[in-house]
Amino acid sequence: ANLAALCPQDFVQCIEGYNADDDQETCADACEGECCVGTNACYYFTGSVCKDGVSCSGYNACSYSYIDSVINGCYGGSKACEGADITMVANSCQ
Repeated sequence: ANLAALCPQDFVQCIEGYNADDDQETCADACEGECCVGTNACYYFTGSVCKDGVSCSGYNACSYSYIDSVINGCYGGSKACEGADITMVANSCQ
């Protein structure tokens, strides 16, 4: 899949809940309100989340999960993708 086409807004790379580029910054802060919104939404999340305004949003949405790419997914309910270990969530888990 062409990830850049699916996520023109760019991704935040996370390692165990922190920005892969700055281990002092949480994924939620790196998302700047465009992903990982909600209590513990990206707590211990490892993977890439699209800054699309919805991905990994909600209570524990992507907590403790390993998801290579989240695009327009993992939102709309608590624990939408909590604990998942998968390659990609695109336009699903809503």
